[in-house]
Amino acid sequence: MSLIIHNNYGQVNHIENSNVTIAPNGQITHSVRSHDAQAEDVIPITESAQQPLTGIEAGICAVHKAKICNKADWAVVVKILEERDEMQKGAYSADAEYINRICGEVVTNANSISRSPIFTKIVGEYPNWSVRPSEQNRETAGKLQTYLEIGKIFTEALER
Repeated sequence: MSLIIHNNYGQVNHIENSNVTIAPNGQITHSVRSHDAQAEDVIPITESAQQPLTGIEAGICAVHKAKICNKADWAVVVKILEERDEMQKGAYSADAEYINRICGEVVTNANSISRSPIFTKIVGEYPNWSVRPSEQNRETAGKLQTYLEIGKIFTEALER
């Protein structure tokens, strides 16, 4: 495959580095550094060239755009995907890296996901989650509502 890129200074003959970035707002840019360029060129990819996000990526982006998750709340996404056999159980480092890559920024980490109350205080499978009887209190009831809201945003975008 041959790639010819033109910058403000003419045709680029040698590419040192090429990066494609997806911002949280969905804007895609392509930055290229070459011997021929006097500076790094950032080339926005036009809307027509963008592939709409689908599946898991669309779900993660929808949750990110909703801005309702703290670092531990991303475990909701992980739990749903584990329940659907889309993610390996307990692979929290890989899960956090994947979520952060899709979001375009660090929104969670393995430690936060693994310590989330969703794995210890919530039982059942989405959307039929409930609070463990021994964990019933106002705080866990409120957390369950947050988790169900995150789950709804995620699964609605996932299933589009």
